[in-house]
Amino acid sequence: MKITAVEVHNFKRIQDIRIEPAADRELILIGGKNAQGKSSLLDAMTAALGGAKTLPSDPVRHGAPRAEIIVELDDGMTVTRQIDTDGTSTLEVRDKLGAIKAPQQALDKLFAGRSLDPLAFLALKPKEQRAELMKLIPDAKRIDELDGKRQRAFDRRTEVGRDLTKAEGELARLPDVVDPPQPVDVKALTEELRELQELQRQGDKLQADVTAANNQVNTATLAVESLRNRAAALRAEADKLDADANEREVTIQAQRAAATKLATQLAEAAKAWQANAARREALDDALTAADETNRAAYAAKAAADRRAETAEMVAKLAKERHDLTEVLKVIDDRKAAILKAASQDDKLPVAGLSIDDEQITLNGVPLSQASGAERLRVALAMAIAANPTLDDIWVRDAALLDEESVQLVATHAATAGKRVWLERVGTSDAGVIVISEGKVVAP
Repeated sequence: MKITAVEVHNFKRIQDIRIEPAADRELILIGGKNAQGKSSLLDAMTAALGGAKTLPSDPVRHGAPRAEIIVELDDGMTVTRQIDTDGTSTLEVRDKLGAIKAPQQALDKLFAGRSLDPLAFLALKPKEQRAELMKLIPDAKRIDELDGKRQRAFDRRTEVGRDLTKAEGELARLPDVVDPPQPVDVKALTEELRELQELQRQGDKLQADVTAANNQVNTATLAVESLRNRAAALRAEADKLDADANEREVTIQAQRAAATKLATQLAEAAKAWQANAARREALDDALTAADETNRAAYAAKAAADRRAETAEMVAKLAKERHDLTEVLKVIDDRKAAILKAASQDDKLPVAGLSIDDEQITLNGVPLSQASGAERLRVALAMAIAANPTLDDIWVRDAALLDEESVQLVATHAATAGKRVWLERVGTSDAGVIVISEGKVVAP
């Protein structure tokens, strides 16, 4: 659907203009000096079709009671919008059958309620360009969901990668523990030492008992000698004392036998104690060495346990990182499938066009790094795809386009069956429609 005529009265800088482009004309150049009404013409076309949301803040030419815009289309439809000074507007849309009810809804349905200026698209930031392309993809919401999942998976994989690098570094620093020393049974050594100490205690007791018995023998011997001395002097008591002496002699014999037995036991205990002296020293040395051995054994076991735990953590993190990489691949594959389907359904306007998380890419390269011709081709294709029903595209502020770029725009438009209205400063271009003081002055 193409525009066959545009008529504008008192809109912004325009006084009265009517343009009827030839049906086969692919490029309409709108020229003139600055502030003469070139941009006002394109704004009027946008406002006529786009509705109240596309109206500028001061739409009516100063001094006029109202503005009027009439757009005629080649299918017989005529769009008439009148705008009052307060910004309110009335719309009438007529086709071959008469006035159309709910005219703005009809226009929105036909023209998707949007238009895209190719140069304005190129001036957008990469993320804003990406957002415009997403509007053309049916499953754009699904891509956003996948992007969110991908970002979360990517962030987690980055975190796991950091932890894995740290764990691998720690594992590399930990020594291999080969044949660590076995802990010594200190309890058994202590028990054996206690038994030997008990033997010594018993020997000490026997020694004390022998000494006491010898003391008793000596005391008794002295008593016997004293008694016998007294017996010589006290014959009167000789019998009694002699009997007492005989009785004590019997006791002495018993005590001497007991002392002899104790002495034998003492000798045996001393011999056993002396025999165990080397073992006692060995036990003392073993207990001292056991402390050092056990410290080394426990340290080696702790190191081995730590290495095993670290190795297990490395394996766990490596698996998680691998799994997350697979998740990212699945997400990327799903996005690629959506984009491929959009491309096959002609939803993507240019072959090789795609998106990543931040921007549009062309053949895998950010659009911002593509050549000027490629970027212009993508921008024009985006403008065409944004409104496939209307075959007219308008380009504002095209002063930066050189002749080659202008011809490129015309060629792409013709190939797509579209027509471009292009605004440029100047009046020297061939076939240019010159606007001055709100009116067409040439041709």
